[in-house]
Amino acid sequence: MRPVPRSHEFNVIFFGEGLPHEDGEYDDTTYVEVDPAQSRYGSIAEIKAEVERVYSKRYLKSIYINMFVGSKTTSKDGLLDNDVSPRYKVIGGKLMIDASYDEIDIMGKLTVISTKVAKKTPKYVSVDAVCSDESGNEINKRFFLTYENGVWLLDGPTY
Repeated sequence: MRPVPRSHEFNVIFFGEGLPHEDGEYDDTTYVEVDPAQSRYGSIAEIKAEVERVYSKRYLKSIYINMFVGSKTTSKDGLLDNDVSPRYKVIGGKLMIDASYDEIDIMGKLTVISTKVAKKTPKYVSVDAVCSDESGNEINKRFFLTYENGVWLLDGPTY
């Protein structure tokens, strides 16, 4: 289950503190440059190229909207607007991150100790795993994987 350890990196990038950048307190959407000297990724294309080696296209579809496109919804009566800015965007040729993003508390890196297939089809599997966290605590997790282009990829969150 090689994708599981790699998933932590993307959990941090997408849901945690994000790519390295100057921190600050911001109330409204504020884009700051991703630190090119500290970041492994310098573009959205580079992030996508690597994350697609870990997660399925189906799972990434919604992630990409939130992380790179943003969304705007309005209620049928026009009274409720929900405008969500993308977490990352390119401004002036530079990769920027929304420094005001409300990050979530994600688990640290997990090490898979043992696995048992819970359900399997030729293109889908759910796996019950016993993992240990960075403190050595055992955690029971269920992972979902999809067979895509000759590789098993995670098909759900791991945070």
